[in-house]
Amino acid sequence: MNGGKVPVGHKIVDFLVLLIQVSYGQSLIGVWLFDWMGLPYPVGNTIFMMMIYLFRFGRIGLHYNKTSRFVYIFLLVYAFDVLQGVYYMTSLAIWRLCLLIDVYFFINYVVLVYKEYKACYGGLFTIKNVIKPYLTYSLYNVIIVILSAILLLAGILSITDNPIAENSLLADNIEGGTQYFQPGHLSLVSIALSERGLFPLPMLTGLSHEPHVLCYLILPSFFLFLSKYYNSKKQVVALYVAYLLIVLLAFATTAVLAFVVAIVLEQLWFIMIKKSTLRIVLLVITLLIATYFAADFINTLYGEVMTKVSEEGGSKDYSLISLQYLVTPRGIIGRGNIPNGYGYRLLEVNNQVGLITCILDISLYLVLLIKSFKLYKSRFSTLHYFGLAFLYYLMHSLKLSFQMFTIPYFAFIIALMYIVELEKKEIERKG
Repeated sequence: MNGGKVPVGHKIVDFLVLLIQVSYGQSLIGVWLFDWMGLPYPVGNTIFMMMIYLFRFGRIGLHYNKTSRFVYIFLLVYAFDVLQGVYYMTSLAIWRLCLLIDVYFFINYVVLVYKEYKACYGGLFTIKNVIKPYLTYSLYNVIIVILSAILLLAGILSITDNPIAENSLLADNIEGGTQYFQPGHLSLVSIALSERGLFPLPMLTGLSHEPHVLCYLILPSFFLFLSKYYNSKKQVVALYVAYLLIVLLAFATTAVLAFVVAIVLEQLWFIMIKKSTLRIVLLVITLLIATYFAADFINTLYGEVMTKVSEEGGSKDYSLISLQYLVTPRGIIGRGNIPNGYGYRLLEVNNQVGLITCILDISLYLVLLIKSFKLYKSRFSTLHYFGLAFLYYLMHSLKLSFQMFTIPYFAFIIALMYIVELEKKEIERKG
Protein backbone atom coordinates (compact mmCIF):
# COMPACT_ATOMS: atom_id res chain seq x y z
CA MET A 1 0.00 0.00 0.00
CA ASN A 2 2.64 2.45 -1.09
CA GLY A 3 1.47 5.42 -3.12
CA GLY A 4 4.82 7.20 -3.13
CA LYS A 5 6.66 9.11 -0.44
CA VAL A 6 5.86 12.30 1.39
CA PRO A 7 8.61 14.86 0.56
CA VAL A 8 11.00 15.63 3.41
CA GLY A 9 10.12 19.33 3.17
CA HIS A 10 6.44 18.52 3.74
CA LYS A 11 7.31 16.35 6.73
CA ILE A 12 9.25 19.22 8.30
CA VAL A 13 6.42 21.70 7.67
CA ASP A 14 3.85 19.27 9.07
CA PHE A 15 5.94 18.71 12.19
CA LEU A 16 6.33 22.44 12.84
CA VAL A 17 2.66 23.26 12.17
CA LEU A 18 1.42 20.56 14.54
CA LEU A 19 3.97 21.55 17.18
CA ILE A 20 3.10 25.26 17.02
CA GLN A 21 -0.66 24.81 16.90
CA VAL A 22 -0.90 22.25 19.71
CA SER A 23 1.18 24.34 22.12
CA TYR A 24 0.03 27.80 21.04
CA GLY A 25 -1.47 29.91 23.80
CA GLN A 26 -0.08 27.54 26.42
CA SER A 27 3.68 27.71 25.95
CA LEU A 28 6.54 30.01 25.05
CA ILE A 29 6.68 28.65 21.49
CA GLY A 30 3.94 30.94 20.21
CA VAL A 31 5.58 33.87 21.99
CA TRP A 32 8.92 33.19 20.33
CA LEU A 33 7.26 32.93 16.93
CA PHE A 34 4.62 35.66 16.86
CA ASP A 35 5.41 38.32 19.50
CA TRP A 36 8.14 39.91 17.44
CA MET A 37 5.59 40.49 14.65
CA GLY A 38 3.42 42.56 16.99
CA LEU A 39 0.35 40.49 16.08
CA PRO A 40 -2.10 39.85 18.95
CA TYR A 41 -3.44 36.41 19.74
CA PRO A 42 -5.06 34.77 17.82
CA VAL A 43 -4.55 36.94 14.70
CA GLY A 44 -0.92 35.92 14.10
CA ASN A 45 -1.67 32.26 14.61
CA THR A 46 -4.67 32.38 12.25
CA ILE A 47 -2.75 34.08 9.44
CA PHE A 48 0.07 31.55 9.88
CA MET A 49 -2.35 28.60 9.76
CA MET A 50 -4.18 29.84 6.66
CA MET A 51 -0.99 30.54 4.70
CA ILE A 52 0.64 27.22 5.55
CA TYR A 53 -2.55 25.28 4.85
CA LEU A 54 -3.05 26.84 1.42
CA PHE A 55 0.65 26.40 0.61
CA ARG A 56 0.60 22.77 1.69
CA PHE A 57 -2.74 21.60 0.24
CA GLY A 58 -4.03 24.44 -1.96
CA ARG A 59 -7.72 23.74 -1.38
CA ILE A 60 -10.42 24.52 1.13
CA GLY A 61 -13.09 22.14 2.31
CA LEU A 62 -13.10 18.60 3.57
CA HIS A 63 -15.85 16.01 3.71
CA TYR A 64 -16.30 14.12 6.96
CA ASN A 65 -18.20 10.85 7.21
CA LYS A 66 -21.16 10.07 9.46
CA THR A 67 -18.89 9.07 12.37
CA SER A 68 -17.64 12.64 12.61
CA ARG A 69 -20.77 14.49 13.68
CA PHE A 70 -18.89 15.69 16.76
CA VAL A 71 -16.54 17.60 14.41
CA TYR A 72 -19.51 19.52 13.03
CA ILE A 73 -20.80 20.26 16.53
CA PHE A 74 -17.32 21.52 17.45
CA LEU A 75 -17.20 23.89 14.46
CA LEU A 76 -20.81 24.95 15.05
CA VAL A 77 -19.88 26.13 18.56
CA TYR A 78 -17.29 28.50 17.07
CA ALA A 79 -19.60 29.66 14.25
CA PHE A 80 -22.35 30.51 16.74
CA ASP A 81 -19.81 32.37 18.89
CA VAL A 82 -19.03 34.55 15.87
CA LEU A 83 -22.75 35.26 15.30
CA GLN A 84 -23.20 36.20 18.96
CA GLY A 85 -20.18 38.51 18.70
CA VAL A 86 -21.77 40.25 15.71
CA TYR A 87 -25.15 40.41 17.49
CA TYR A 88 -23.60 42.22 20.45
CA MET A 89 -21.42 44.31 18.11
CA THR A 90 -18.42 43.55 20.29
CA SER A 91 -14.81 44.01 19.24
CA LEU A 92 -14.29 40.39 20.25
CA ALA A 93 -16.23 39.34 17.13
CA ILE A 94 -12.98 39.57 15.15
CA TRP A 95 -11.24 37.43 17.76
CA ARG A 96 -14.03 34.87 17.53
CA LEU A 97 -13.80 34.82 13.74
CA CYS A 98 -10.03 34.28 13.92
CA LEU A 99 -10.52 31.35 16.28
CA LEU A 100 -13.11 29.77 13.96
CA ILE A 101 -10.83 30.14 10.92
CA ASP A 102 -7.83 28.82 12.84
CA VAL A 103 -9.48 25.68 14.21
CA TYR A 104 -11.22 24.97 10.89
CA PHE A 105 -7.97 25.03 8.95
CA PHE A 106 -6.08 23.20 11.69
CA ILE A 107 -8.52 20.27 11.90
CA ASN A 108 -8.54 19.96 8.11
CA TYR A 109 -4.75 20.18 8.07
CA VAL A 110 -4.34 17.35 10.59
CA VAL A 111 -6.86 15.13 8.79
CA LEU A 112 -5.32 15.79 5.35
CA VAL A 113 -1.85 15.01 6.72
CA TYR A 114 -3.23 11.75 8.06
CA LYS A 115 -4.86 10.89 4.71
CA GLU A 116 -1.72 11.73 2.76
CA TYR A 117 0.48 9.56 5.00
CA LYS A 118 -2.15 6.82 4.87
CA ALA A 119 -2.08 6.85 1.08
CA CYS A 120 1.71 6.73 1.01
CA TYR A 121 2.55 4.35 3.83
CA GLY A 122 -0.64 2.79 5.19
CA GLY A 123 -0.98 1.17 8.60
CA LEU A 124 -0.79 2.82 12.01
CA PHE A 125 2.30 4.72 10.87
CA THR A 126 -0.13 7.49 9.94
CA ILE A 127 -1.36 8.06 13.52
CA LYS A 128 2.20 7.97 14.81
CA ASN A 129 3.15 10.78 12.45
CA VAL A 130 0.16 12.88 13.47
CA ILE A 131 1.01 12.64 17.19
CA LYS A 132 4.83 12.71 16.84
CA PRO A 133 5.18 16.54 17.18
CA TYR A 134 2.93 16.52 20.25
CA LEU A 135 4.83 13.63 21.83
CA THR A 136 8.15 15.34 21.05
CA TYR A 137 7.01 18.56 22.72
CA SER A 138 5.70 16.66 25.74
CA LEU A 139 8.88 14.62 26.13
CA TYR A 140 10.99 17.79 25.91
CA ASN A 141 8.98 19.33 28.75
CA VAL A 142 9.31 16.18 30.86
CA ILE A 143 13.09 16.24 30.37
CA ILE A 144 13.63 19.93 31.14
CA VAL A 145 11.39 19.86 34.24
CA ILE A 146 13.11 16.81 35.74
CA LEU A 147 16.57 18.05 34.74
CA SER A 148 15.86 21.49 36.21
CA ALA A 149 14.71 19.92 39.48
CA ILE A 150 17.89 17.85 39.74
CA LEU A 151 20.20 20.78 38.91
CA LEU A 152 18.38 23.13 41.31
CA LEU A 153 18.41 20.62 44.18
CA ALA A 154 22.11 19.94 43.52
CA GLY A 155 22.86 23.68 43.65
CA ILE A 156 24.26 23.72 40.12
CA LEU A 157 21.58 26.17 39.02
CA SER A 158 20.06 29.01 41.02
CA ILE A 159 16.31 29.56 41.14
CA THR A 160 16.70 33.26 40.33
CA ASP A 161 18.86 32.79 37.21
CA ASN A 162 17.62 34.39 33.98
CA PRO A 163 14.64 36.47 35.24
CA ILE A 164 11.82 37.16 32.77
CA ALA A 165 10.27 40.61 33.13
CA GLU A 166 8.20 40.94 29.95
CA ASN A 167 6.38 38.23 28.07
CA SER A 168 2.87 38.16 26.59
CA LEU A 169 2.18 34.62 27.85
CA LEU A 170 3.26 35.49 31.39
CA ALA A 171 2.03 39.11 31.50
CA ASP A 172 -1.19 38.59 33.49
CA ASN A 173 0.51 36.47 36.14
CA ILE A 174 3.47 38.87 36.39
CA GLU A 175 1.01 41.73 36.90
CA GLY A 176 -0.58 39.67 39.67
CA GLY A 177 2.72 39.35 41.51
CA THR A 178 4.18 36.12 40.13
CA GLN A 179 7.90 36.15 39.33
CA TYR A 180 9.33 34.02 36.53
CA PHE A 181 12.85 32.74 35.95
CA GLN A 182 14.34 30.26 33.49
CA PRO A 183 17.51 28.81 35.08
CA GLY A 184 19.82 27.33 32.48
CA HIS A 185 17.20 28.20 29.82
CA LEU A 186 15.43 24.96 30.75
CA SER A 187 12.13 24.92 32.65
CA LEU A 188 10.34 28.09 33.70
CA VAL A 189 10.35 28.61 37.46
CA SER A 190 7.24 30.26 38.88
CA ILE A 191 7.48 32.03 42.25
CA ALA A 192 4.00 33.12 43.32
CA LEU A 193 2.63 34.62 46.52
CA SER A 194 1.16 31.28 47.59
CA GLU A 195 2.55 27.93 46.53
CA ARG A 196 2.62 24.36 47.67
CA GLY A 197 4.49 21.26 46.63
CA LEU A 198 6.17 18.10 47.83
CA PHE A 199 9.73 19.25 47.18
CA PRO A 200 11.79 22.22 48.46
CA LEU A 201 11.39 23.89 45.07
CA PRO A 202 9.19 26.57 43.51
CA MET A 203 6.77 25.54 40.78
CA LEU A 204 8.45 24.12 37.67
CA THR A 205 6.20 24.71 34.67
CA GLY A 206 8.26 23.62 31.66
CA LEU A 207 7.55 25.98 28.76
CA SER A 208 4.09 26.82 30.13
CA HIS A 209 3.07 29.65 32.45
CA GLU A 210 1.28 27.63 35.15
CA PRO A 211 1.68 24.12 36.62
CA HIS A 212 -1.83 23.01 35.69
CA VAL A 213 -1.36 24.29 32.11
CA LEU A 214 1.82 22.21 31.79
CA CYS A 215 -0.05 19.11 32.99
CA TYR A 216 -3.12 19.86 30.88
CA LEU A 217 -0.95 20.03 27.80
CA ILE A 218 1.42 17.09 28.28
CA LEU A 219 -0.18 14.47 30.57
CA PRO A 220 -2.38 12.95 27.82
CA SER A 221 0.92 12.08 26.08
CA PHE A 222 1.63 9.62 28.91
CA PHE A 223 -1.21 7.41 27.68
CA LEU A 224 -0.31 7.97 24.02
CA PHE A 225 3.23 6.78 24.80
CA LEU A 226 1.74 3.73 26.54
CA SER A 227 -0.31 2.99 23.42
CA LYS A 228 3.01 2.56 21.64
CA TYR A 229 5.17 0.91 24.33
CA TYR A 230 2.67 -1.12 26.40
CA ASN A 231 4.50 -4.36 25.55
CA SER A 232 7.86 -3.13 26.92
CA LYS A 233 8.03 -3.38 30.74
CA LYS A 234 11.18 -1.22 30.98
CA GLN A 235 9.68 1.60 28.96
CA VAL A 236 6.37 1.41 30.83
CA VAL A 237 8.20 1.71 34.17
CA ALA A 238 10.30 4.60 32.83
CA LEU A 239 7.16 6.40 31.65
CA TYR A 240 5.44 5.92 35.00
CA VAL A 241 8.44 7.24 36.93
CA ALA A 242 8.95 10.25 34.64
CA TYR A 243 5.32 11.35 34.52
CA LEU A 244 4.69 10.78 38.23
CA LEU A 245 7.64 13.09 38.88
CA ILE A 246 6.03 15.70 36.61
CA VAL A 247 2.74 15.44 38.48
CA LEU A 248 4.50 15.77 41.86
CA LEU A 249 6.83 18.57 40.78
CA ALA A 250 4.01 20.60 39.23
CA PHE A 251 1.59 19.58 41.98
CA ALA A 252 -1.49 21.09 40.34
CA THR A 253 -4.52 19.79 42.24
CA THR A 254 -6.70 19.31 39.14
CA ALA A 255 -3.93 17.43 37.36
CA VAL A 256 -3.28 15.20 40.37
CA LEU A 257 -6.93 14.25 40.69
CA ALA A 258 -7.51 13.70 36.96
CA PHE A 259 -4.29 11.69 36.62
CA VAL A 260 -5.11 9.51 39.63
CA VAL A 261 -8.60 8.82 38.28
CA ALA A 262 -7.11 7.87 34.90
CA ILE A 263 -4.62 5.51 36.56
CA VAL A 264 -7.44 3.93 38.60
CA LEU A 265 -9.36 3.40 35.37
CA GLU A 266 -6.30 1.79 33.81
CA GLN A 267 -5.94 -0.66 36.72
CA LEU A 268 -9.65 -1.51 36.54
CA TRP A 269 -9.27 -2.21 32.82
CA PHE A 270 -6.40 -4.61 33.48
CA ILE A 271 -8.40 -6.37 36.19
CA MET A 272 -11.54 -6.70 34.06
CA ILE A 273 -9.98 -7.33 30.64
CA LYS A 274 -6.58 -8.87 31.38
CA LYS A 275 -7.54 -10.59 34.67
CA SER A 276 -4.32 -9.35 36.33
CA THR A 277 -3.82 -10.04 40.08
CA LEU A 278 -0.87 -7.62 40.26
CA ARG A 279 -3.11 -4.82 39.08
CA ILE A 280 -5.42 -5.38 42.07
CA VAL A 281 -2.49 -4.57 44.37
CA LEU A 282 -1.58 -1.51 42.30
CA LEU A 283 -5.21 -0.40 42.35
CA VAL A 284 -5.34 -0.54 46.17
CA ILE A 285 -2.13 1.54 46.40
CA THR A 286 -3.47 4.06 43.88
CA LEU A 287 -6.77 4.37 45.74
CA LEU A 288 -4.93 5.07 49.00
CA ILE A 289 -2.99 7.86 47.29
CA ALA A 290 -6.19 9.15 45.70
CA THR A 291 -7.92 9.25 49.09
CA TYR A 292 -5.12 11.37 50.52
CA PHE A 293 -5.23 13.92 47.71
CA ALA A 294 -9.03 13.95 47.54
CA ALA A 295 -9.29 14.79 51.25
CA ASP A 296 -6.81 17.64 50.80
CA PHE A 297 -8.67 18.91 47.76
CA ILE A 298 -12.08 18.81 49.45
CA ASN A 299 -10.81 20.73 52.49
CA THR A 300 -9.17 23.36 50.29
CA LEU A 301 -12.20 23.69 48.04
CA TYR A 302 -14.59 23.95 50.99
CA GLY A 303 -12.53 26.79 52.47
CA GLU A 304 -12.51 28.68 49.18
CA VAL A 305 -16.21 28.22 48.49
CA MET A 306 -17.11 29.47 51.98
CA THR A 307 -15.06 32.63 51.42
CA LYS A 308 -17.44 34.92 49.55
CA VAL A 309 -16.79 38.25 47.93
CA SER A 310 -19.81 40.30 48.97
CA GLU A 311 -19.65 42.96 46.24
CA GLU A 312 -19.37 40.36 43.50
CA GLY A 313 -21.61 37.75 45.04
CA GLY A 314 -19.45 34.92 43.73
CA SER A 315 -16.86 32.36 44.70
CA LYS A 316 -13.14 32.92 44.99
CA ASP A 317 -12.59 29.76 43.03
CA TYR A 318 -11.92 30.72 39.41
CA SER A 319 -12.92 27.33 38.01
CA LEU A 320 -16.25 27.21 39.83
CA ILE A 321 -17.09 30.67 38.51
CA SER A 322 -16.31 29.54 34.96
CA LEU A 323 -18.51 26.45 35.34
CA GLN A 324 -21.26 28.55 36.89
CA TYR A 325 -21.12 30.91 33.88
CA LEU A 326 -21.42 27.98 31.46
CA VAL A 327 -24.35 26.18 33.07
CA THR A 328 -26.51 29.17 34.07
CA PRO A 329 -27.71 30.87 30.87
CA ARG A 330 -30.14 33.75 31.34
CA GLY A 331 -31.22 34.12 27.74
CA ILE A 332 -31.24 32.32 24.38
CA ILE A 333 -28.43 34.50 22.98
CA GLY A 334 -25.44 35.44 25.13
CA ARG A 335 -21.73 36.18 25.15
CA GLY A 336 -20.88 32.57 24.31
CA ASN A 337 -17.43 31.18 24.95
CA ILE A 338 -15.71 34.57 24.58
CA PRO A 339 -17.25 36.71 27.35
CA ASN A 340 -16.33 40.24 28.38
CA GLY A 341 -13.65 39.34 30.88
CA TYR A 342 -12.98 36.37 33.11
CA GLY A 343 -13.01 35.53 36.81
CA TYR A 344 -15.46 37.64 38.81
CA ARG A 345 -16.47 39.61 35.73
CA LEU A 346 -18.30 36.50 34.54
CA LEU A 347 -20.84 37.12 37.29
CA GLU A 348 -21.79 40.54 35.96
CA VAL A 349 -25.34 41.03 34.71
CA ASN A 350 -24.28 41.68 31.09
CA ASN A 351 -22.21 38.48 31.01
CA GLN A 352 -24.18 35.32 30.36
CA VAL A 353 -23.33 32.37 28.12
CA GLY A 354 -26.66 32.02 26.27
CA LEU A 355 -28.87 28.93 26.20
CA ILE A 356 -27.82 27.78 22.72
CA THR A 357 -24.09 27.91 23.54
CA CYS A 358 -24.76 26.17 26.86
CA ILE A 359 -26.56 23.30 25.08
CA LEU A 360 -23.92 23.03 22.34
CA ASP A 361 -20.99 23.02 24.77
CA ILE A 362 -22.49 20.45 27.12
CA SER A 363 -23.70 18.27 24.24
CA LEU A 364 -20.24 18.26 22.67
CA TYR A 365 -18.60 17.42 25.98
CA LEU A 366 -20.98 14.51 26.61
CA VAL A 367 -20.51 13.14 23.08
CA LEU A 368 -16.72 13.26 23.46
CA LEU A 369 -16.95 11.70 26.92
CA ILE A 370 -19.04 8.78 25.63
CA LYS A 371 -16.73 8.21 22.65
CA SER A 372 -13.66 8.31 24.91
CA PHE A 373 -15.19 5.87 27.39
CA LYS A 374 -16.04 3.44 24.58
CA LEU A 375 -12.42 3.53 23.43
CA TYR A 376 -11.24 3.06 27.02
CA LYS A 377 -13.37 -0.11 27.37
CA SER A 378 -11.92 -1.67 24.21
CA ARG A 379 -9.99 -4.92 24.73
CA PHE A 380 -7.40 -3.64 22.25
CA SER A 381 -4.59 -1.87 24.11
CA THR A 382 -3.99 0.82 21.49
CA LEU A 383 -7.62 1.95 21.51
CA HIS A 384 -7.76 1.66 25.30
CA TYR A 385 -4.82 4.03 25.82
CA PHE A 386 -6.12 6.53 23.29
CA GLY A 387 -9.39 6.48 25.21
CA LEU A 388 -7.55 7.15 28.49
CA ALA A 389 -5.67 10.06 26.90
CA PHE A 390 -8.98 11.61 25.80
CA LEU A 391 -10.59 10.94 29.19
CA TYR A 392 -7.74 12.66 31.03
CA TYR A 393 -8.05 15.65 28.71
CA LEU A 394 -11.79 15.90 29.28
CA MET A 395 -11.51 15.55 33.07
CA HIS A 396 -8.84 18.25 33.29
CA SER A 397 -10.86 20.44 30.92
CA LEU A 398 -13.53 20.82 33.61
CA LYS A 399 -11.16 23.32 35.24
CA LEU A 400 -11.10 25.43 32.08
CA SER A 401 -14.80 25.01 31.28
CA PHE A 402 -15.67 27.08 28.18
CA GLN A 403 -12.10 28.40 27.94
CA MET A 404 -11.00 25.13 26.34
CA PHE A 405 -12.48 26.61 23.13
CA THR A 406 -9.95 29.47 23.12
CA ILE A 407 -6.87 27.35 22.30
CA PRO A 408 -6.09 25.22 19.19
CA TYR A 409 -5.12 22.27 21.42
CA PHE A 410 -8.83 21.34 21.60
CA ALA A 411 -8.98 21.20 17.80
CA PHE A 412 -6.03 18.77 17.84
CA ILE A 413 -7.88 16.50 20.27
CA ILE A 414 -10.97 16.62 18.02
CA ALA A 415 -8.93 15.78 14.90
CA LEU A 416 -7.09 12.98 16.69
CA MET A 417 -10.35 11.47 17.95
CA TYR A 418 -11.71 11.56 14.41
CA ILE A 419 -8.61 9.81 13.05
CA VAL A 420 -8.80 7.12 15.74
CA GLU A 421 -12.44 6.54 14.74
CA LEU A 422 -11.30 6.03 11.14
CA GLU A 423 -8.51 3.65 12.18
CA LYS A 424 -10.58 1.74 14.73
CA LYS A 425 -11.49 -1.20 12.52
CA GLU A 426 -7.93 -1.49 11.22
CA ILE A 427 -6.57 -1.55 14.78
CA GLU A 428 -9.10 -4.19 15.82
CA ARG A 429 -8.31 -6.30 12.73
CA LYS A 430 -4.58 -6.30 13.52
CA GLY A 431 -5.21 -6.90 17.21
